[in-house]
Amino acid sequence: MDHPYALAGLHPGGALGGPGGLPGPRATLWHGEAGAQQMKNLVRRASSGAGAAFIVLAWLLVAQLFSPASWLITLLLVLVSWGGSLEYAQLVRDSGLAIDVRILVVLAVLVILGYAPSAGELGPPVLALAAAGLLIRYLPSSQPLAVLRSSLLGLVYIPYLLHFFYVIYSAPNGLGYTLLLLGLVWAYDSGAYLVGHRWGRHKFFPTLSPSPQKSWEGVVGGLLFALAIGLLSRFWIAWPQLPGLFLLQAGGLALLIGCSAQLGDLFESKLKREAGVKDSGTLFPGHGGLLDRIDSLLLSLPLFYGYLHYLLGRL
Repeated sequence: MDHPYALAGLHPGGALGGPGGLPGPRATLWHGEAGAQQMKNLVRRASSGAGAAFIVLAWLLVAQLFSPASWLITLLLVLVSWGGSLEYAQLVRDSGLAIDVRILVVLAVLVILGYAPSAGELGPPVLALAAAGLLIRYLPSSQPLAVLRSSLLGLVYIPYLLHFFYVIYSAPNGLGYTLLLLGLVWAYDSGAYLVGHRWGRHKFFPTLSPSPQKSWEGVVGGLLFALAIGLLSRFWIAWPQLPGLFLLQAGGLALLIGCSAQLGDLFESKLKREAGVKDSGTLFPGHGGLLDRIDSLLLSLPLFYGYLHYLLGRL
């Protein structure tokens, strides 16, 4: 034989360009397995996300069959506030503060009930007094001010921001505006994940976010996805529940919600980083906990309302 590789019909460079014949195929096999695992994770993430979206959409549509439907929306927000506050309290405890989980969760539910349409105008002030009394009464002796600050932040971050869902949904054409908001947030999240996962190269605030997959490319992709949904809303005027916006208005709204969704994600990432965890929970496979699913929505709720109400006079 002229060369030790001649019997196998291989050249020294390898069948697929690897050094020495066999490393090339091994590298290809490794990448294939990694690609299969990535695809599996993507399918799992998409399935759990689609399942959560289906439940929320079905809930909102069923609520339209009842008059009034406020109790169904209240129940939805109570469940979300309860679950989100539970995860938030655990994050705070993991960061080293002895926050009372039960008190925080109870107060979070009371905030939602206090802002419910049936509570009337006295609901919020009465609730504020009750919350202040309970928080002060059950403050721990260790780091009381830090615990009080974290507790108040949790009540503002989850139930107070969630109460804007009431305001948007109960407005004229409220279902349409609610679906538009959810569509913009989900479009941004999906675009940021897909584009960042495929083309992400430049890390986006790595000091804040524990996820290595967040990138500037993902941010741009998310904004483009949200912008596409916003511009499409211009043509939804044919369905009264989805009143159309002018192109400039729709584009501005989409970019605003895209930015607020990213800021909400960064804020929750900071909480998780301080707690030393990757996810807020395990409720949704591939997504993490409930807070991981609603972090982009929470900050978007008041900004969506403010944009439509104060700038456009729509709500």
